[in-house]
Amino acid sequence: MICALFLLFITSSSAITIDCNFRTIFLTMDSGYGCDGTATNDGSSQISTINGIHQAGRSNNDTEVCRVWNVCTLELVPQKIGIFFPNLIALWFNDCKFKELVANDFVNLTNLVELDLAYNQLEFVHEKAFENLRNLQFLYLNN
Repeated sequence: MICALFLLFITSSSAITIDCNFRTIFLTMDSGYGCDGTATNDGSSQISTINGIHQAGRSNNDTEVCRVWNVCTLELVPQKIGIFFPNLIALWFNDCKFKELVANDFVNLTNLVELDLAYNQLEFVHEKAFENLRNLQFLYLNN
């Protein structure tokens, strides 16, 4: 049984929307409950909306994986995703349009074990971009 729980967080009129299909997602070494979704924005780096239907008894706090791929119009890494999903262990933003990673892109994601940013358009990675990711074991940056 699926419990319908639509999540709406509005912080500004210009921001990122992530549309999630919440389910079990397989990772490099494990699997976890997460958001398999798409993201759209209008040039902002702030998340305003997370849409989706959680499985019964689940919430954003249970979300360990956020995988955004295929339909991704993001040019900047979404800021404060760790506030929406505080227990992330894996974050995938594949085939987006990221050109750079800056020092604070992954703040509040200290539990992250796997980060996949493959198939972006990265031209610059700040030397402190991954500084807060103390548990990171898998990093994918291939283009």
